Amino acid sequence: MGKMKNYFRIYASFLFLFLISVEFIFAATEVKLSARLDSDEVPFNKEAKLQVIATWKGPINAIKFFPIDAPTTTNLKLIATSTANTVGSNGDTLMSTREYEFSFVGETLGMAYIDEVILRYHDADLQEHVLRSARLPLKIVDPVAEKDSNSLITVYGVLLLLLFGVISGIIFYKKKKSQTSTVVATAPVKTPEETALDALHNEVDLHTPEINSQYDEISRIVWRYLRKRFDVPESVGTTDELMQILEAQNVTMEDIAAL
Repeated sequence: MGKMKNYFRIYASFLFLFLISVEFIFAATEVKLSARLDSDEVPFNKEAKLQVIATWKGPINAIKFFPIDAPTTTNLKLIATSTANTVGSNGDTLMSTREYEFSFVGETLGMAYIDEVILRYHDADLQEHVLRSARLPLKIVDPVAEKDSNSLITVYGVLLLLLFGVISGIIFYKKKKSQTSTVVATAPVKTPEETALDALHNEVDLHTPEINSQYDEISRIVWRYLRKRFDVPESVGTTDELMQILEAQNVTMEDIAAL
C-alpha cells in the first residue's frame, strides 16, 4: 500500500510539472496579425498597397507559420506581391516578424473590398490555429493626370528656336561683313554657332511630324554648343551644374539671345 502511494505521488508530481510547463509555453507565446491599406481611397490609374504584418514571440520551435495567401478582393486586381522576414532572439525566446505587401489596381470606379487576411500556424503540439483580419473597404476615384513631357517639349522647342535664330543671325552678319573685307586664303575655322547650325541641318529633321524623336539629338547639339561657346567642362552633365557655371560667368538667357 505504501509503494502505491509513492507511485501516485511521483506520477502526480510529473503531471503537475508538465501542466505548469505547458501553461508557461502558451503564456509566453504571443501571435499577432495586422492588415492595413496605405490609404482608404486611390485614383483609378494608381496602385493601392495592402501591408500585412504577422508577428510572434515565444520559445524556439513553439510556432510554425504557414505562408499568407493574397486575400480575395472585389473590384481589384492583384499586380504584385513582396515579402520580408526579420528574426531575433533573446535567450530561448524567439521574436519573428513577417511582412507582406500586396499591390492592387482598381477594375472600375466605385467601392472595392479586400476580404479578411488569414494567418494559419501550428503550435508545439501541431495544433492548428487561425487568425483573421477585418474586411477592408477601398474607394476607387477618378484618375489623376499623369506627368507628361509637354513642359519639357515646350522648353526644348523654345531653346531650339532661340538657338536657331541666334545662329542664323550671327552667320548672316558674318557673311555680310565678309563681303567687304579681304578674303584670307586659309582653311576657315568654324565658330561654335556654325558648327551647331550645321549639326541642326545635318542631324535634325525639323520637318518631321515625330518631333519627339528629335529631342535627344537637339539636346546633345545644344549642350555641345554651350560647352564650346562658354568653355563648359566635360564633367558637367546636369542642367543645374550648367546654370551654376553660366551664372558664375555672369551669363544669362538674355545674354545668349543677344549674341
